[in-house]
Formats: sequence, structure tokens, C-alpha cells
Amino acid sequence: MSKAKLQKLLGYLLMLVALVIPVYCFGQMVLQSLGQVKGHEIFSESVTADSYQEQLQRSLDYNQRLDSQNRIVDPFLAEGYEVNYQVSDDPDAVYGYLSIPSLEIMEPVYLGADYHHLAMGLAHVDGTPLPVEGKGIRSVIAGHRAEPSHVFFRHLDQLKVGDALYYDNGQEIVEYQMMDTEIILPSEWEKLESVSSKNIMTLITCDPIPTFNKRLLVNFERVAVYQKSDPQTAAVARVAFTKEGQSVSRVATSQWLYRGLVVLAFLGILFVLWKLARLLRGK
Repeated sequence: MSKAKLQKLLGYLLMLVALVIPVYCFGQMVLQSLGQVKGHEIFSESVTADSYQEQLQRSLDYNQRLDSQNRIVDPFLAEGYEVNYQVSDDPDAVYGYLSIPSLEIMEPVYLGADYHHLAMGLAHVDGTPLPVEGKGIRSVIAGHRAEPSHVFFRHLDQLKVGDALYYDNGQEIVEYQMMDTEIILPSEWEKLESVSSKNIMTLITCDPIPTFNKRLLVNFERVAVYQKSDPQTAAVARVAFTKEGQSVSRVATSQWLYRGLVVLAFLGILFVLWKLARLLRGK
């Protein structure tokens, strides 16, 4: 093979690598989006009334133990942290499902915000109360913001006061409304203390992109509970956990951009492969 032909071959191979990376990353984002509803359906069908009651009691026991331990594990700095909730026999079981229609977020929630769980979805921050009924509860849910192949909390800063968050615990759909946001330092865990008169769910992620040296908090207050056994809850479920609810999306343009980039990069790969084939055939 001549030097010029070898240089062309190397150039085409480099182009292939450059095109495969965005296809993989953005393709994963698209697949994640398409699989959201199915993932929730699988979770919903797996929870029975008995298993929910057992999990609820264990969750209440966990919250009671917090009063004496009073520790919070930073999900983004805690190396070597081991999950030990004593709530589920399977540490990798999905604990609940969280949905924010305005951001097209629909993700499983795991217990323990370690590296493994944050790579699969969202995770409850150990040391904060689990989301149950009552006042003085502040559950903290963590998620990555700049994963190359998943969206997760990437657009969390686009939330507005009054936006709805829905949490499915298997038997109920709990509705929260956004109250406010705050940016804190990783050491300011006192900002996550419970408020005696409220039931709050706080979402936490790194900020800003790309330095990630602070934490973005988005606080939601619990406002309503819908029993999944009630036929009237079906309307709420459609809004919360189907693509129909995402018609109010504030990030639809970004989602279509990801899909467009995947298509363009894939077409680019086909073109480079065609050029490679012609080169190797000597044309």
C-alpha cells in the first residue's frame, strides 16, 4: 500500500472514531428517553400491596434511626461508600420512580447515592429521610448532570416555581410542587436540614457545568397523594408517567437535537465506510 493510500486509510479510520463517539453518547440518550415509560411500567407491576407495606415499614424504621445518627453522605465525593439501608433485600432494587414532565425526566430511584446507582438513574442520599407521609421530612434525591450518555439532571436549572414533580412509590403517586432553588458548597449540609412544618423533596446535582465545585438544590413541597387503586388516579398517571404528560416539555428542542445528531453521525459513518470500501478496492 502506497504512503498516500495509507494516509487516506488512517484519515478515514480517525473519522470513523470521531463519528462513533457521538452516535454512542447521543444514541444512549435517545434510547434512555424511549425506554422511560416501559421502565416505569415494569416497576409498577412488580410492587404488590404486601411488598409495599413491608417496604414502608422498613422506610419508617430507617427514618427513625436517622434521629440518632444524623449523617449525610455526599453523593459526589463519598469514595468507598457502601449502601446499607436495611430497607430492601436487594440493594439494587428500584425503590421508586420520579417524573418531572416539564423536563422529560422519568427515572428510577435507588437507595444509596453511590457510583453504581448514579450510573443507572437517580439515588436517595443516605442520611436524609426517605419520602414518606408526615411533616419534618426532607428527602434528598441525587442525579448526575453531565453524564456523556444520559440526560438525568442535565436541565435541572430550567425548572420554574410551581413545576410539578411526581413520585411513584408503587401504591401511590405523590405530587410535589417546586418552591425554590439554591446553590451551596459541598460542605453546607446544614442547608438540607428538615423543615418541621413541611414535607420536602430536594433534588441535588453538581453545578456549574463544567467545574462542578458547587451543588444545585431544587426544593419541592408535597401537595397531594393519589392512590393507584383509585380509577380517577389514571388521569394523574397519564400526566406523570407517559409521553402524553411530556407535551409540556421545556426541553423538547434539546431532545430532537440529540436525535438529529444521531441520524447525521450515522449517515456520516455510512459515508466513511463507503469511502473506505472504495479505497480498499483500489477505486
